[in-house]
Amino acid sequence: MIYNITRTQNFAALKEFYIPAICHPILKGRTKTYQLSIPLNGQELIVKKSDKKFKYTSFANVILGSVMRMKKLFAPDSLDLGVHLIKTPNSNDLSLSFELVNKKQIRIAGEEYILSIIAEYSYKKMDTVTYFPILYRQTCTNGQVAILGEQFKETISVDKFLEIGCEWTRCNFESYIGRATTYFEYIRKEQSFSSTEDRIRFIEKVLKIKISNSSKRNKKSISENYFEREEISLSNAIEKNLEMLGNNNFAVYNAMTEFASKQNNWETRNSYFLHIGKYLFNEMKKASKANKKHWSESLVWQGVEKLAKS
Repeated sequence: MIYNITRTQNFAALKEFYIPAICHPILKGRTKTYQLSIPLNGQELIVKKSDKKFKYTSFANVILGSVMRMKKLFAPDSLDLGVHLIKTPNSNDLSLSFELVNKKQIRIAGEEYILSIIAEYSYKKMDTVTYFPILYRQTCTNGQVAILGEQFKETISVDKFLEIGCEWTRCNFESYIGRATTYFEYIRKEQSFSSTEDRIRFIEKVLKIKISNSSKRNKKSISENYFEREEISLSNAIEKNLEMLGNNNFAVYNAMTEFASKQNNWETRNSYFLHIGKYLFNEMKKASKANKKHWSESLVWQGVEKLAKS
């Protein structure tokens, strides 16, 4: 299993949210008012009234859009879809958020991945839908996660939810993989931390958490035992990965993903992975710019000619 990501609920868990949105005009005297409502838990909930037409979609369309993207994205050979429900609608908050997971591995550039898509829609902002693809990749015993960057996040108008743009292509992903490979080779060879404390502080920065001895602790909400357990878990993961992969940042990233993968709460686990992915993506962009600048300033013709014939 990759971080329990394939331990999903059955796709049928989305069935109760596969509901339409009903918009119809109401005449009050000579005034026409548009009313939007949805059926939920045996009741018709009124979402909005307006004297002007407005853009909206239904939870049914959001679910359909995620399935269609799963079929289109990277052209998987087959689908076996499961779902993690993140946020479900109720009478106080008409929002739906879920992660759709294809439990069948796909192969890209010779490597296997688990593909998922997070879908988000709320009637608080009913004119757009957000889809965000994630790729989970197993590279060793504890695994390492590869997450697509912000360029793949798609926030689109509700009237275009089935229009899948060019950013959802294999070409862009393979470009991303090239940058990731270059960056990981760099941190494996060139970068390392001098102490466990420095590594833990770095992990706290990336994961946006506070658990080390030097951190300010909120004793009212979280017990000391929690911090002790988490520090031991982090230290053990770091030691194991340093022994397995060497004293480098690559081992620290692996320790982070191992630590994240062991979180029992799925939302916490996923937020950690998203933080890791966002940080890595930004670092890869910096490294890519630095490499290009170095090349343009240092390469003479012989170097360019050698590249052309490599």
